[in-house]
Amino acid sequence: MVNLDFGHTPGGWQVSISAMLSALPDFGLAALFLITWIKPDAIGESMVSYLVVVMLLEFIIVHSSGFMGHIMIGDGDKKNRGIALVGLGLFYTLFVGAFAVSSGEWWPLAAFWGMTLNRVLFILLGQAPDGKEKELLQKSWAVGAMFYVLSVTVTVIAPVPEFGITSDVIRSLGFDSDGLWVEQPEHALACGVLYFSAVALSELYGHRWLKRSSVTSSSH
Repeated sequence: MVNLDFGHTPGGWQVSISAMLSALPDFGLAALFLITWIKPDAIGESMVSYLVVVMLLEFIIVHSSGFMGHIMIGDGDKKNRGIALVGLGLFYTLFVGAFAVSSGEWWPLAAFWGMTLNRVLFILLGQAPDGKEKELLQKSWAVGAMFYVLSVTVTVIAPVPEFGITSDVIRSLGFDSDGLWVEQPEHALACGVLYFSAVALSELYGHRWLKRSSVTSSSH
C-alpha cells in the first residue's frame, strides 16, 4: 500500500534544478504522445507505430533500469561494477536486438538505450543527497513500475477517444500482430500520455510523496 506524505518530508515541495532536468525528458515524451494522438502525422507518418513500440519497450526498461541503477550506485570495486553493468547492458541489448531483427527495424535499440539513460538520469545528475542514492533509486523503480501498471489498466478499462486515430491511420501502421494496442493504438497513446506525465510529475518532486517504508515493504 502506498502512503502519501506531503507535510513531514524535508524540503517540502521545493524543486531542484537536477529534478527539473530529470523530469524534462518525460514531460517531452508525454507531449509527443499527446500530439501524435491528436494529429498522427504532425511529427512523422510512422510516429504512431513508433510510439506503440516505445510503450512495449518501456516495460523492459522499467525492469532493466532498476538493476542497472543498483549496480551504478552499489558498493564494491568500480571495475567489477563496470563489468557487471556492461554485461547486464549486453543481455538486454540482445533481448531488444532480437525484437529489432524480427521487426526489421534497428531504431528500437537506440530508443531502448536512450530511454534507459532517461530512467537513470537522476543518478548521473546527482539528484539524490549523499547517502540517499539507494532510497531514491528504489522510489524511482517503484514509481515507474506502479505508474506503468496503473496507466495500462486505466487505458484498457476506461473509454479512450480516437481523436486523430482513424481507420486509415490504423491500416497504414503495417503491424502483422494482434492486440488492443495494435488494433486500437489510441489506447497505447493515451497510456503514454498518462504514464510519462505521472512519472515526470513524481520526478519533479523527487518522489517525495512515496514513503521509503512503502518501497521497502513492496520489495520483499
